[in-house]
Amino acid sequence: MDVYQTLKEYIDAGDTEESVLYGLYVIKEEKITIVDLYEKVLSKILNTIDCDQSDDACIWYEHQRTAIVRNIVDALFPYVIKQKRVKNGRKVLVLCPSEEYHELGAKMASDFFYMLGYDTTFVGANTPIETMLSAIKAIQPDYLAISVTNYYNLVTAKKMVEQVRALDDSMQILAGGLAFKLPDAKDIVGVDALIFSYQDILALEGKE
Repeated sequence: MDVYQTLKEYIDAGDTEESVLYGLYVIKEEKITIVDLYEKVLSKILNTIDCDQSDDACIWYEHQRTAIVRNIVDALFPYVIKQKRVKNGRKVLVLCPSEEYHELGAKMASDFFYMLGYDTTFVGANTPIETMLSAIKAIQPDYLAISVTNYYNLVTAKKMVEQVRALDDSMQILAGGLAFKLPDAKDIVGVDALIFSYQDILALEGKE
């Protein structure tokens, strides 16, 4: 069974119902793991838009596909819960900077953290610095994970990091998303480590 091709056809056709039902089916029947579904199927589908993105018609099409994938991810959360490991005593806060509305990658990462036993708080898209600082004071996380897709939002991410360092210099700051694929982005923004995969999260605790 080619899970990628089948699911891609449903999503390309804009069929939310069949996409969600199929996603639930392949996980329930253990045709694929949640990690592989997220990383090798859903992420790959999101990164293969077969249209001209300078065309307005492509924008709504891309948004539609993203919405369908988000529906699949949300529907799978009961299975994420079932796979949750014993709590490891670590807290993580996952968010995107102000004006960053691409939060799906961050949502998938938060599910990975949750499955691995982290006390996970997912704030999501468009998080102002003041809101982030308020959450940090309330939650006192061990890790702050920032996701950035739009390169222009690296500037805000850098300001976020500076504010966190001023508040708590001991906190580990992680980052992911397309923007951090840029050379030197990690050092420019000032984060401690990059996470692009489930294995990267495992490596945080030396559990590869």
